[in-house]
Amino acid sequence: MNRNATQARAGASGAVMALSPGTSVSSGSVPGPPPLPGAGHLLYGIAATASGVWVVGASGQKPLAARWDGASWTIFPDRSGSSLASAALLGARLRGIASGVGPEPAPIAVGGAYDRLEQVDVALIRHWTGSEWTSWDKPGLLHGIVLNDVAFDSSGCAWAVGHASPHGPRVLRWDGTSWESSGDIPDIPRGRLVAVAALAPDDVWAVGSADRDALILHFDGRAWTRVPGRAKGPLAAVSATAPDDVWAVGHQTVMHWNGNRWSRVKTPLTSANTVTAQSRDDIWAAGGNGELAHYDGHRWTVTPSPESTTWLASSSCDRTVWLAGTHTHEPAAVDTGPKPVTAHPNDA
Repeated sequence: MNRNATQARAGASGAVMALSPGTSVSSGSVPGPPPLPGAGHLLYGIAATASGVWVVGASGQKPLAARWDGASWTIFPDRSGSSLASAALLGARLRGIASGVGPEPAPIAVGGAYDRLEQVDVALIRHWTGSEWTSWDKPGLLHGIVLNDVAFDSSGCAWAVGHASPHGPRVLRWDGTSWESSGDIPDIPRGRLVAVAALAPDDVWAVGSADRDALILHFDGRAWTRVPGRAKGPLAAVSATAPDDVWAVGHQTVMHWNGNRWSRVKTPLTSANTVTAQSRDDIWAAGGNGELAHYDGHRWTVTPSPESTTWLASSSCDRTVWLAGTHTHEPAAVDTGPKPVTAHPNDA
């Protein structure tokens, strides 16, 4: 299931889960915070920090941003909702969030909506000031595109990825003061970027789709280039620990970059929407129907999680991985699941 699927089905609500190696999940038990107060919250992004965990998504037609401080949830109002322009936006939602660097990181959230008056997509960018979320706006840059994910590099700059309507991948860069378009992106018809991982200003990965095929782009500090891969279909997430240790997942594909090439990796998952790599021997991948698997550098181990849950995003802090997604309150179909396998990054 694609990370950008709306999941706006009856009986659906946001789900959050916390995991660490060796986590035991009993039937009906979900480690982590309780559900967000209220109903109708759909979660698409998550960012874990030492001071709390942020989730973003949508609540009805409005963007949603909430924080778990270890004791309770706080849902922050979207201040841009008071502007007259917001009344024309349909399907407004935040799709990705990332935490900044430093002792008091300031998260950035991105997303998109549709302006029914101008009949064009509009990217949403929100900056956390320490007390509220503020909206960053530059019509000439944000109109006509949707942003799906954001990541900070080691220098503190942020990279946001998405696509233009009706086609074409887009990348924006935040230098600490302003957002600008990031260089020349390869002309890829029907190309969409949905996830980004930034190791350094000259080492940024972005993944998504080119029509029904996988799309992988890399920035080396000078230009964006398309990198061939062996994925089966579009990619939904990417995570990196080093220039020669990058992971990407999408539906039936889990792939690893060793510094020279991408190779497919065998896992016990039948679907994968998100991946978080904390180190070479600590990788979590998750997908639909509550599927979760952990890689310890030698083999993958399946970890149970609630059925009828589609995990769409993940983030890590202090050796704990946090997952966000959507839980459907419907009986899940009986599924015996795949057989456990032992797999290594070099397995094709």
